[in-house]
Amino acid sequence: MAAYSTYTDPELVALLKQGDQTAFEQLYRNYSVRILKRLVRLLKDEETAKEILQDVYLKIWEKREGLDPEQSFRSFLFRMAENMVMDFFRKAASNKKMMDHLIAVSTELYYDDESVNVGTTYNDVLHAAKTSDHFPTPSAISRIFPVHQLQEMHP
Repeated sequence: MAAYSTYTDPELVALLKQGDQTAFEQLYRNYSVRILKRLVRLLKDEETAKEILQDVYLKIWEKREGLDPEQSFRSFLFRMAENMVMDFFRKAASNKKMMDHLIAVSTELYYDDESVNVGTTYNDVLHAAKTSDHFPTPSAISRIFPVHQLQEMHP
């Protein structure tokens, strides 16, 4: 594996095109920290940035056979990451209605503790989200229902 660290990007991409997992891992090591920093700057949320980073590399693996070793892998990678951020914001904008509903329900959980059955309300929210065309990401749900609140609802 140490030898892979000496390969150039075109060499690694050529190996990746052939399905070489070690080349893929080396490309990940070469760029993941820089890509993650860029994503955090764009998104202002490290968890979402990590999810998108994972999606970027998953897409690269899935599309590896179509990669061109003669093209700049670094530029391709950064462009793909930025495009995924734009897709994320587009999806978030289209999910605004769902998010407004989830926020309203979570506000009820905090402020209407006398009349709300917490378990039922949480399940109602999950059911509404699952049956919607726009299912929110886990990070979006975790911002609405903090982990400690979820644990209290479902010990």
